[in-house]
Amino acid sequence: VDDTVYLDGSTVTVLGNTGGLVKGDEYFMGWNTEGTGAGTAYHQGQMFDITADAALYAVWGPGFQVTYDANGGTGDVPIDDLRYASGDNATILDRTPTLEKPGKSFAGWSLTQTGDVEYVAGDDIQLFETKVMYAVWSDWIHVTYSGNGSTGGTAPVDTHDYMSGDTVEVSGNTGKLVNDGFHFEGWNTRADGTGTSYHQGQTFEIGSNIVLYAVWGDGFTVSYDGNGSKTAPSDARIYDSGDVATILDGAGMKNGGSKFTGWNTSEDGTGAAYAPGDSVTVWSGMVLYAMWKVQAESQGDEDEDDIIWMNQHMSDSAVPGDSDRWTFWILILIVAIAAASAAIVAAHLNDSPKGWGHRKRSHMRGIAPLKLFNVSNMNF
Repeated sequence: VDDTVYLDGSTVTVLGNTGGLVKGDEYFMGWNTEGTGAGTAYHQGQMFDITADAALYAVWGPGFQVTYDANGGTGDVPIDDLRYASGDNATILDRTPTLEKPGKSFAGWSLTQTGDVEYVAGDDIQLFETKVMYAVWSDWIHVTYSGNGSTGGTAPVDTHDYMSGDTVEVSGNTGKLVNDGFHFEGWNTRADGTGTSYHQGQTFEIGSNIVLYAVWGDGFTVSYDGNGSKTAPSDARIYDSGDVATILDGAGMKNGGSKFTGWNTSEDGTGAAYAPGDSVTVWSGMVLYAMWKVQAESQGDEDEDDIIWMNQHMSDSAVPGDSDRWTFWILILIVAIAAASAAIVAAHLNDSPKGWGHRKRSHMRGIAPLKLFNVSNMNF
């Protein structure tokens, strides 16, 4: 229902089937100024100037379709079996595996036989009539590698035939290109290195033929920063792009009472972490920062070693959990107190001229008999 009051000459925008009209198995196919469908046809979104009251009649029929044309190609075209009402969206289908054209690559679909790509697989098209999608064919796309002044080796060869939109994985220096006095630093879309840079394993979406030029320079270094230590290891090697470096250790570095824990590409430890002996592929210059962990103060190396030794040699059956561990130390304390008490008693006895009987009567009142404790399952 359009309840707008229009002035003579005003512009009307035609509504869609907003009320969800249905008629048996037929599809809503738009509006017409005549109930028979012989008048002027309109669909959702179209406009006209109104000069008098107008009635628009629903048009019913078999619905609209999307069909596909090989447009000079061979093989099977995709088939969309669905029927669509006016205003419905249809999803564009991809080509079938057998649809091809010798010497050409499939680029997409067009609403005209000679047009450029207008739709690709997955796009939606709103239908107000039946549509024919024509295959668009283009030349195959290729990737070429250039040694760009190399003095030895061979440039990689990519034999793939790409279509527009395909993903390319960049090759490494598989042909061992060299350029006297320089190091290989990767590839670039411009010979002077001012374009887009790529290294082995990176990917990009191809849209046209492309040449990747070898980049030559001074090479890359892997340097180490003590990050609080006055000393740090040094790697004197100059790396080419794709070379593998072995991470050095932190022997000899000191940072107060902190313990060296490894390396990181970020000074604050938020980057990529590496341990001594790790391997890393070098794509550019790297700086690795030492990572440190502050250690708690101890009572001395000997005490700490004793505690570590005891913890390592106590059996699981003796100290399986925290509660049993507390019991163990309480028993040790009791034994120590008992031993000290025994030593005091012995000292008193040794000082007495009349022996045990005299001391027992005059000095031992109120002293409880000494009890002995057994500590079992303690493996040292």
